[in-house]
Amino acid sequence: MNQYLNSFLQSQVLSEPIQVDAFASVFKFLAPLDLETDMIQEFSQSFEMVEFQLGETVFNYLPDVEYGAVIDSDRLPSDDPPSDSLQEVHAEDSLYLVCQGQVRLLSIDPQQQREISVQVLGMGESFGFAPLFCKMQCGYRAVAASPVQVAKLSITTLQEWLNRIPSMKPMLTREASARDCLMFLKTRTAFRKFPSKQFQPLLPYISEVHLPAGTAIAKALGRQPDYFWLYRGVIEAQNSGLTLPLGTGWGYSDPIPDEWVAQTDVVLYKLPLDQSQTVIDLLQ
Repeated sequence: MNQYLNSFLQSQVLSEPIQVDAFASVFKFLAPLDLETDMIQEFSQSFEMVEFQLGETVFNYLPDVEYGAVIDSDRLPSDDPPSDSLQEVHAEDSLYLVCQGQVRLLSIDPQQQREISVQVLGMGESFGFAPLFCKMQCGYRAVAASPVQVAKLSITTLQEWLNRIPSMKPMLTREASARDCLMFLKTRTAFRKFPSKQFQPLLPYISEVHLPAGTAIAKALGRQPDYFWLYRGVIEAQNSGLTLPLGTGWGYSDPIPDEWVAQTDVVLYKLPLDQSQTVIDLLQ
């Protein structure tokens, strides 16, 4: 891809160097969709270029509660499937692509009551759009990890391009879900003590399990030898009245207590058995 991109850029007469940066980032971003170069070039011209200095906030996503507050485990965002339109739009919502420099994504770790670094993005990597495509559990802030230049696409323009490139919406939805999963594992689970890169390869294997309120967890899951985390909702141990903190993990050889019952609709993250050993190895 890089050889093709370099050849194309050398063959074009671009009026400003800034256009080269935007095109290169968009080219890398859209590479999985295998689009015509003319389409990619037109798409790149829809972006606005913005520069930030080290430490400046580029983007800030606030979930249902104020950023920095611990989200109550019984605050359950709607699990309705996404419609054809984008989620509710907020003032800062845009699609951002890194063109030069690096952007660091920070999220609150409720246990430590402070922001922690989750991911560092480089050229061609995107952020900002995730809350538009999924109900995110974790808020996050994007800050310049160096002097950085980003390409910014308004939500109105993004919607127009989603109509022209339908395959882009599933791609963005997958990326949004994967980012929320990564932030959740890093800030809510025992993975918090490991660099994100160490467990990020597990993301493609993780799926969601939805259970309605009143479900007995052991009965619903049976003896599945997979690994699970409580991602959303409230599970109560009825013998003690205690509730499981979000991020509680179990599985592999751990028996599920019969007393665990979903007090609200619950969403679990599930990692299949053939990948579960990776979790055990990391947490031992």
